[in-house]
Amino acid sequence: MMQFQMSCKSPGDENAFESRTEEILTKLSSYPCEVHVVLALAVFALEYEECSSQLSKKSTSLKRQDAVVELNNLVNQALQVIEHILELERLISGDRDSEPKLARVIMDTPFYAYWSIITLVACATELSLLTSDE
Repeated sequence: MMQFQMSCKSPGDENAFESRTEEILTKLSSYPCEVHVVLALAVFALEYEECSSQLSKKSTSLKRQDAVVELNNLVNQALQVIEHILELERLISGDRDSEPKLARVIMDTPFYAYWSIITLVACATELSLLTSDE
C-alpha cells in the first residue's frame, strides 16, 4: 500500500517530498498522527532492508559510502524524534486534561510527525537513488 509511495519518483522536483508526504498522510488520515509515524517507519524499514541488501552486493565508491553514512545518521535522528513522539503519546495517553503544560506538546505532535515522515520519504528516495545504477 504505502511502500510504493515512500520514495519520490522525481526527487529533483522542489515539492516532491512534500507531495509524497501529503499523499501518505491523506491515505492515513483516519488514524492518529502517532500511527502515521509508526506505519511510515514500518514501510521505510522494509525499503531500507531491501536497499541495504542491494547495496551490500554492489561494489560501492567512496562517495556512495559517504552518502550511506550520512543517510544512516539522518535515519537515526529521525528514529530519535519518532521515539520521542511515541514516548510523549504514552505519557499523555492517561489524562490529557490533567497537565495544562502538555497542551502545547499535544498540539505540536502532528508537526513533528509530519517532519518525521517527510524525513523518511527523503531517506527512502536517497536509498532508491543509491541503489540505482550509477
